[in-house]
Amino acid sequence: MKKRMDEIILLEHFKATYYICDKNNHDALLGRGAFGDVFKATLKDNIAQSGLPDEIAIKEVVIKTPGAKHTKTEWNLLEKGINFQHSNLVTMFCLSIEPSNKNKQILKIYMEFCEHSLHDIMEDQTRPELSVDELKHVT
Repeated sequence: MKKRMDEIILLEHFKATYYICDKNNHDALLGRGAFGDVFKATLKDNIAQSGLPDEIAIKEVVIKTPGAKHTKTEWNLLEKGINFQHSNLVTMFCLSIEPSNKNKQILKIYMEFCEHSLHDIMEDQTRPELSVDELKHVT
């Protein structure tokens, strides 16, 4: 794992610049949420045989920074939790913070692209119904 104050790389050989994300393309927008937008990015053609995923998701979170100390604290919290792994979670490849407008920074989370949304899974009529007790034991 490569670490800097403005970037943490979790997947060996991963570089954000290997991917193209056209935010003007409506199909690239995967979702909008309270904490930011999620976009789909594709691997550049000249990098295709690198063993990296062909598509990834990029979540952008705007952080209003009251000061450098606050940003460092948030970054330290991200570093502590970054290695948390679970089969129900997508894999994160990289985190970065980029300066934006006055007193704002953009946190970018580069992660595994998943074809299904939680909404799709919950609305799937073919999945078996589970009781609350059964849900407690789902891993």
